[in-house]
Amino acid sequence: MKKALFTAAILISSITVNAQWKGSYTMIIEPHKAKEAVTAFLNFMENKMAMEMAMGKDASVVRSIFDFKNNTITTTTEKEGSNKFAMVMKLREDVLEKSNEDVQFKTTEEQRTIDGYLCTKVIAETKDGITEMWLTRDLNLSYENTIGMMPKTKNNPTSGFLKDLKQWKGIEGFPIEMISYQKKKPEEKSSIRFKDIKSDVVNEKAFDLSGFQVMDMTQMLKGK
Repeated sequence: MKKALFTAAILISSITVNAQWKGSYTMIIEPHKAKEAVTAFLNFMENKMAMEMAMGKDASVVRSIFDFKNNTITTTTEKEGSNKFAMVMKLREDVLEKSNEDVQFKTTEEQRTIDGYLCTKVIAETKDGITEMWLTRDLNLSYENTIGMMPKTKNNPTSGFLKDLKQWKGIEGFPIEMISYQKKKPEEKSSIRFKDIKSDVVNEKAFDLSGFQVMDMTQMLKGK
């Protein structure tokens, strides 16, 4: 579970929001070798995004609130409505700016229906790995509205392709499902699935810090 949380944090920590989209969805992350999937609930409002998930047998709730206008991330923890603590930190600039420059895309003729959405398979490939994306154009929504980019990591070798996707002619739509793996270990697959996608439906409580003890680390860590 800790490994699953770490993988989820890598993915979520680099999400970039398009302020024109307001809505919510559920993201199911299944890292390789994880004993169970991580389910994250995401809400988007103005220049902010909130992600919440319950982790472990003790049902501790971990929440991250991203403020892309001020480039901060607020991480909160609580257990059964008590022990509420929040820490505010600056988002790393190298994470915000990183992209994958060597990615190549291929649109296939393969199609399938996922949760009622007609999807087309698109393959993103780098020298190290492959990501198979299932994009739908049934939604008035694109990857730019919610994801934007992901940093390139060892466990997700083709991450970063979403930032470059907007420059690839002919590839449009929102990724309902993505499966990534390294070329050297194709059997070790990790996946991300998006469900319950709702425009203009937001849980505003996800952004509320009432009752939390907040520690602002943005100035304390400045310059480090």
